[in-house]
Amino acid sequence: MILEALQPIENVSLLTGHILVTFMEYDTAQGIFLECNREDLAIEMRMNMLHFDEALSLASKSRSKNCVFGVSLKYGQHLESIGEHARALGMYEMACNFVDATKANKSTDDCAGGVARTSIFLGDFERGIRIAKQIKSKRLQIWCAELLVSLNQPME
Repeated sequence: MILEALQPIENVSLLTGHILVTFMEYDTAQGIFLECNREDLAIEMRMNMLHFDEALSLASKSRSKNCVFGVSLKYGQHLESIGEHARALGMYEMACNFVDATKANKSTDDCAGGVARTSIFLGDFERGIRIAKQIKSKRLQIWCAELLVSLNQPME
């Protein structure tokens, strides 16, 4: 099954990199991906392995602001899911710094929503509420309201 997915890959080096991933030789696979100028594959591999610090380091070296945005957002979501709200907030804020204000979309809302949720978790209720109102997502507003009630902070 794994080999079938690799069948369309014609570049021998890339194929080697993918095979190394299946054998959990991540550092060697990353080196090969980078030699093939496929930093996107190295970053994706690191994120799939939850090696977010390595993925963020690779993304920072890339020429794409979207890359840093994507890794920071996913890292923030992961940190939030395991209860590391302060670090998650930092990742969400980093992601927001790479948002193109002219291209607001679901990802930018996810980023701002992460800032709102983690701000509330960390006690910055006013900031969280302000951001939740700006996004105009009913789902986020309900989630934030429920969180505020659970923290005995039934505001607005």
